[in-house]
Amino acid sequence: MTKDIFNKSTERQNTKVTAIIPAYNEERTITDVLKIITGSPLIDETIVVNDGSTDKTVQVIKRLGFNIRLLNNKENMGKGFALYQGARAAKNSLLLFCDADLTGLKQEHLKQLIEPVKEGRVDMVVGVQEKLSFLRGYSWGQKIFPPRKKKSNFISALGGEKVLWKKDFLEISRIGNSGYGVEQIIVNYFLKNKKSYKNLELAGVGHVWKVKKWGLKGVLKEIVAFAVFAKQYTQFEILKGIKK
Repeated sequence: MTKDIFNKSTERQNTKVTAIIPAYNEERTITDVLKIITGSPLIDETIVVNDGSTDKTVQVIKRLGFNIRLLNNKENMGKGFALYQGARAAKNSLLLFCDADLTGLKQEHLKQLIEPVKEGRVDMVVGVQEKLSFLRGYSWGQKIFPPRKKKSNFISALGGEKVLWKKDFLEISRIGNSGYGVEQIIVNYFLKNKKSYKNLELAGVGHVWKVKKWGLKGVLKEIVAFAVFAKQYTQFEILKGIKK
């Protein structure tokens, strides 16, 4: 028994990690993220899924000259499909999902995300950005989710930075068609199947507000994202048995 436990522990420690980065029109931000990801000794493989970008995202990636597997979609298929596509292509059993528009990301954050899963302490780690600009970029967002609530389980669960096992992710039904809802669908799966996950605040990490990247189109995307967020919030409360 002791030998089996030791062997499993050793096997986990030797597990290699594939980083999967979905990207849609991220020419301004993806370079900084890729420098951190590809520079980490913890990452064995890096996959970028170019999800129908119409800017110079692909050219930027190729110009960097990093050891990256680039998957290209001719049209925008949505984040859920991009993650599913990357996971199917990954050669390793442990996955790191990372958004392409992060600011302030450091290699120490990757270590904090990966180690708890690799060591068998939890089944998944969800990174929550310290600078929740998506919600607090608006005055009403600050009222609904003030700073003291930024560590709430629900908001944390929506973080795009996750480390989990490939087999768990690929077992989630309809994940490829989930679009903006992919983050909560992943967490719902873990809750329903009684798998453990940990929320981790990523100190100093934020992301570029979509309005700054895409103008009016960004505003519309924020509205759609918030509509999905509101729906997921209700579903999350029901699943967790939280009374309003």
